[in-house]
Amino acid sequence: MVEDNIEYEFKCPDCNWNIPADEIKRKTGFKEQILFCELCGARLKKYFINEFEEKIEIEQISDKNSKLFPVEIIATDSDFTPGFIDDLTLVLSRMIYVNIRMLEKLQNENIKTIKFDETLLNYIADTIIPILDKEINLLFLKSLQNLNQEDFGINLKNLQSKLANINTYCQYFIIYLRWLIKEVFTIVSELWNKKKLEVFDETIINDLKGYNFEEIYLLLENPPQNQSSPKDASHSLLTYLNDFFSKFPEEISNYKNIEQLALEYLLEKDAITDLIIGYLSDIYENAMVMDIYNLLWVGESDKNLQLINCLSSQLKKYPEYIDDIDSARQLAIKNGFGTAGSRRDHVRGIIKQYLRIRYGLEDAEFMYNEIWGARCKQTKALDYDKLDEIIKDKGAKLLTTREEYDNMAEPPVLRIISIEHVTIKNREHRFDMRINNFLYRDSWCPICSNFYKTMFPVSDGIQKNMKNFDKLTHYDSLKEYIQICDDLPLEVLKNQGERISHFANQFTNVNSQAKRTFINQLVKSEIKYFKKDDKNIHHALFQLIDFSMDKHYIPSQIYHNHGSADHTSVLSKILLDSDYAIATEIPIYRKYSDEFLTGHIDLLMIIDDILYVCDYKPRTSPHPNANPSVSFINSIPQIACYGLILKKNYGINKLFCVTFNKLGIWLYEPEIVMQKITSFIKKQDSKRKLTWENFFQF
Repeated sequence: MVEDNIEYEFKCPDCNWNIPADEIKRKTGFKEQILFCELCGARLKKYFINEFEEKIEIEQISDKNSKLFPVEIIATDSDFTPGFIDDLTLVLSRMIYVNIRMLEKLQNENIKTIKFDETLLNYIADTIIPILDKEINLLFLKSLQNLNQEDFGINLKNLQSKLANINTYCQYFIIYLRWLIKEVFTIVSELWNKKKLEVFDETIINDLKGYNFEEIYLLLENPPQNQSSPKDASHSLLTYLNDFFSKFPEEISNYKNIEQLALEYLLEKDAITDLIIGYLSDIYENAMVMDIYNLLWVGESDKNLQLINCLSSQLKKYPEYIDDIDSARQLAIKNGFGTAGSRRDHVRGIIKQYLRIRYGLEDAEFMYNEIWGARCKQTKALDYDKLDEIIKDKGAKLLTTREEYDNMAEPPVLRIISIEHVTIKNREHRFDMRINNFLYRDSWCPICSNFYKTMFPVSDGIQKNMKNFDKLTHYDSLKEYIQICDDLPLEVLKNQGERISHFANQFTNVNSQAKRTFINQLVKSEIKYFKKDDKNIHHALFQLIDFSMDKHYIPSQIYHNHGSADHTSVLSKILLDSDYAIATEIPIYRKYSDEFLTGHIDLLMIIDDILYVCDYKPRTSPHPNANPSVSFINSIPQIACYGLILKKNYGINKLFCVTFNKLGIWLYEPEIVMQKITSFIKKQDSKRKLTWENFFQF
């Protein structure tokens, strides 16, 4: 109940709300005050006051310890990234403006003659309020002033969460929205062509005048007629994908980016991404899925497509007119990538990827070396005598006869020849090898010791952060091993059996829908899923996500095939800048029967005296609803087994495993998740033998 002795100075003409004389005012400029309705947000009066009166007003506000006006509460909310509320105001102004212009068309009336009343205010507000729990159309997010679309989306989800959970804040936001509707209407109807405006009004006008709304007009006036439900939209999108990939990569004239697909099929971006990746998983090998997705829909996809078109056109001349095909440098210049070394490397990567998609792995390697490789001239002129000379120079003997060689149908470097070689132990041995493997590999002999380093690379070897070693207080044996370790012992290299990294490819051949359900259940029960903006994430884990983001790296460190920074760059930065990192690329092994199980741990960290085995997986997704073929779940057997070997080798009781990239983190205990995964796969196929069962019992 309102007390009778309160003095009222204003009454809102929109909602008849009585406003006390000492109600909070929002200051917008020197000696200038605006009074707002606390209920509906309408601007009531704008007036000037002298210095004495202004001082009294300020003292009254201070003495009463009053809360801010609701519009000001939203405008100054510090829970978001600086600049988000300003960008949100622009985005909402664009949405309001479109509704106003559509109203003009519907009523066939100029905005200056349309009466702004409570009915109109409610109509526009009801149209825009779905912002409280839905995504914003991408057309409204172009050319934001402060944030990129990704960061804006993260802040928008935080806002939506706050609106859903804090009723008072939700009411304040509705007041803010209704106030903004009236402001934009006033700007469009009265201030559009005026000069010397307040900063707020001028900012809104400049943005609206410089923003092209023609596309959104067309969408609102002519919505797609064939999209009656998300299911129908998904079916139509699959039809488009079938048509596009029936001609890809030879022809890409019907290509559409994610924004275009979202507008045409009225689906959210995440849903489109999942559907595309699922579609690719059905027609390509798993290793190719994210390569193709990133090539077409991530990063510089427009330039990538232009390059693919150029390659497709020039390769129509292959092999008759091989000399007419541009070099990698020429292709880089012609397609707008520039001449920097990193950009040429990017172009070379796309060329190889295109060849793999179109011609297959082996033929792609041959074609690249023949057309763009450093030794392509040598490859073309490779007759029997030249080959015999090269083999002799390498200390081997060509056993294939001239007649056998000349009768081979394959191109020269794809022919398989017989070779005799003397090993470092002075024992002769013979083997068959494809010529291109012999020509382009330094360690071509499968018996010599260099073979092991070729087949089982260790990247740049183990790297250590010695300043953090003192934190391994309770892990003396592990600490000693890491300090003296450089690589796997020679005995292990020569007698190793299974590579732990191969376990990452074992969670396959199961029902996709059942696997998706299992992933969601596992994330809810046994796996902790963190995103960068999660408030409960430990600083060390937050750094793993942050240091995986593109902002820390130059373009040459971003791989075109997965759109993220490469392993070496990310792990090196974490090792250098994190106070929790111990070492990277740690070689580990454990003997079973007569063989060794071997692997290399990406990153070892210690947090609160507990070890964390971490693995960077840029090609996959932490999202529980991501397509199962590209989910973090597939890497768990590999990383969990790394952790189990550490526990067994060094008597460690408690240890956690971490899978991470720039999108998020999965944190889990190795035994528990491996028990769940093994049990799930066995239920799908009771007779299936899993490789890791040879080494661990769950």
